[in-house]
Amino acid sequence: MRILLISLWLLATSALAAQALPATPWARAEAFASCSGQMSALAAHQRALRDDAAEGTEISRESFDTLLQAVLPDAMRHGVPASQPKEWRTGGWATMAVLLADMLYSFDAHRSDRARDMLTARIRDCDRLVGRAG
Repeated sequence: MRILLISLWLLATSALAAQALPATPWARAEAFASCSGQMSALAAHQRALRDDAAEGTEISRESFDTLLQAVLPDAMRHGVPASQPKEWRTGGWATMAVLLADMLYSFDAHRSDRARDMLTARIRDCDRLVGRAG
């Protein structure tokens, strides 16, 4: 019975990860690069606050960089320019930086709450790409 439950759990988590993974090589490269940039910005923020979570976020960023390197050759064969991943990373970083700024410094409580919700959703989306519960 225990083996059956473990098998079902593995199947369910694998299925969720597979559903979240983009179908095309260029979309996977874009998602991994964007998540890398987002995790980089979040880790920088956490380090500035001396938050212990920074180490885990940095490991997550490294994982997305590794995944990007794995899919990049196929994405480039499908027309992704070599410079594009840097732009996707930068976009992810900038998005996260804007959300952090709104969350922390906005005088409008609703804007701050929306930014927190959007930041949480982006982290959750990245986590789901790699099969982590979010």
